[in-house]
Amino acid sequence: PAFASIIALINDCLIAAGKPVLGFLNPFIYASQSVFTDITVGHNSGTECPASTPAFDATTGWDPLTGVGTPLFDKLLAAALKA
Repeated sequence: PAFASIIALINDCLIAAGKPVLGFLNPFIYASQSVFTDITVGHNSGTECPASTPAFDATTGWDPLTGVGTPLFDKLLAAALKA
């Protein structure tokens, strides 16, 4: 829900600038990974998982644990306005 709110704010800015809204986000997100803070440390194994259950580690770039990272609103907005 928080990221959807960020995209709603960006879409408002795009409309105000006379540009189309973002729509389907995947191509934009993966082309704009520099507008996210990459999370490279951590894993999701815990005491509730059996020892044989594989876990995911945070790594450089996209990973199944943290995706592309946390968005930086100002940079995300600037990238959207340039797109």
